[in-house]
Amino acid sequence: MAGGLLNLIAVGNQNVIIHGDPQKTFFKVTYAKHSNFGLQKFRIDHQGIRFLSPTSETKFNFKVPKYGDLLMDTYLAIRMPTIWSPIVTDEGNIFSYEFKWIKDLGTQMINEITISIGGQVIQQYSGEYIKCVVERDYSNEKKELFNKMTGNVEEMYNPGEEDMLFKYKSYPNNVRQRDLDGGDSSNLTGHPSIMARTLYIPLNAFWCMSSKTSLPLVALQYTDLEIDVTLKPVKDLYTIINTDRDASGTYIEGDWATQDSEHLHYYTRTAPNYTDSAHQLKWFIYPTKRTSLEDDVYEDMSVAELANWHAQREDWKSDVHLISTYAFLSDEESDMFTTTNHEILYKDIKKHSYQSVHGTSRVKIETSSLVSNWMFYFQRDDARDYNEWSNYTNHNYNTKLHKNRYLEATDICMNKISHSEDKGQTTGIKWNGRDITSVLSGVPLVTRSYNSYAPKEILNTLGILMDGKYRENMFEVGIYDYLEKIRCGGNTCDGLYCYNFCLNTSPFEYQPSGAINLSKFKTVEFEFNTIEPPLNPIFESLSVCAPGGGLTGISEKGSMYQYDYDLIVFEERYNVLEIKNGFASLMFSR
Repeated sequence: MAGGLLNLIAVGNQNVIIHGDPQKTFFKVTYAKHSNFGLQKFRIDHQGIRFLSPTSETKFNFKVPKYGDLLMDTYLAIRMPTIWSPIVTDEGNIFSYEFKWIKDLGTQMINEITISIGGQVIQQYSGEYIKCVVERDYSNEKKELFNKMTGNVEEMYNPGEEDMLFKYKSYPNNVRQRDLDGGDSSNLTGHPSIMARTLYIPLNAFWCMSSKTSLPLVALQYTDLEIDVTLKPVKDLYTIINTDRDASGTYIEGDWATQDSEHLHYYTRTAPNYTDSAHQLKWFIYPTKRTSLEDDVYEDMSVAELANWHAQREDWKSDVHLISTYAFLSDEESDMFTTTNHEILYKDIKKHSYQSVHGTSRVKIETSSLVSNWMFYFQRDDARDYNEWSNYTNHNYNTKLHKNRYLEATDICMNKISHSEDKGQTTGIKWNGRDITSVLSGVPLVTRSYNSYAPKEILNTLGILMDGKYRENMFEVGIYDYLEKIRCGGNTCDGLYCYNFCLNTSPFEYQPSGAINLSKFKTVEFEFNTIEPPLNPIFESLSVCAPGGGLTGISEKGSMYQYDYDLIVFEERYNVLEIKNGFASLMFSR
């Protein structure tokens, strides 16, 4: 008897659990027939301004044509320019701007997306919300593709090649190319520091996440869909090396850089100062006119050339448009969508903002909806000075904490190891006068004095109150940073926290998995404790006294802290879009 037959003979009462009344077999496959359809992508253009403003928001309005029966995934496309980042030469000093686009460029450049049907706002959210959802719910593979689409890649925010000696990226600065054989260099253009690139940013509106939630345009006979996209000013989208000088003429790297002697950094990056013409984008979107490091762009130009330089446009052909996938249905199914009423369940987004919070505080969440979850983060309020829109920690991107040092020798020489501020130094490291490069790993490290910039997490503890009673007790930050995420399958970035009333936060899952009706509570509050921001060393608080000696008031000069913290909360809440008789409306007001 074949051994495999033993499985058929060895049958008892326990087999009823999985074999009783079988409803499927592993040895036959079936498939379901589906209705016929066709898919096609269309470009959707806007009417109005064609360029991004350098210093103010730019709003693009798209009226979505009814090319097909259903509207599916939709993307914002924008062309970013080629960058030539020049060298700065001044009185014998050589500096580089090292132009870089911000991290999460594609999403962070979107200040607001407003979706309306027949003039009624259906959904409104920011590119930052899209970024947070991607961090929370996308798999690593899908997140990698999303980053490539939206320009969140090193070629954009950290270009260059790794230096073989010091093991860090050397920035590809641009100068006018010179013919190595002594020929004419006037027609040569240096290779760009950053190549031009088209970004494709998924809007991730409620109809984009699944074919089952496609928006039935065929049922909107008497009303139109409009998408408004508001983009940040160009000055908020890139950073450069700070090349400002103080009153003595010395180049500085930012005031805060000298306030902590243990603050080791190399070059301070900053947002451009648009009152300085050398920080403006036109300085970077044209090939430099210098033929060597010593040439000054102004001295090397004629009067006419100098006038042309200042008259150059500061914008580029950004070619902002939408790309949407339309579905074409059979006549029978199209008629069914037209004659049937539709109720589309979706998540609306509300943003709550609280400025200048630190220490122990309570904030009130103004809400009265069926809420699925919250995402929230704290952010330094000086992030705008460095265009660090994606940084939710206490560490500035410029912060390189040098918390350790090599242990001093204990013999009579008492020599410290020679230490270079160039990270990754691999040669010439000495201890007691001997070259110990080859055995450096054996030399012990000890900590320096405590660094006031060391804490990375801004939040310490947080609790949630409803009608004055604790919905969640005061818990350490790890509850919202780890436990909530791992339970729902998320893996967000540093400083982005979650609290869920549902079992699954994925936007790809249509089926609701939990929510709470906050309209039944008079007050909903966050109670939290954060780290204290560093004190401002130039802050002064003076007592003002009357002639008779009595205290009449307090005079304060400057801010008490070098920076403060803002709290941002994204609330995801359920609503229903009703489509009937060719019109659309919301079941509940926003």
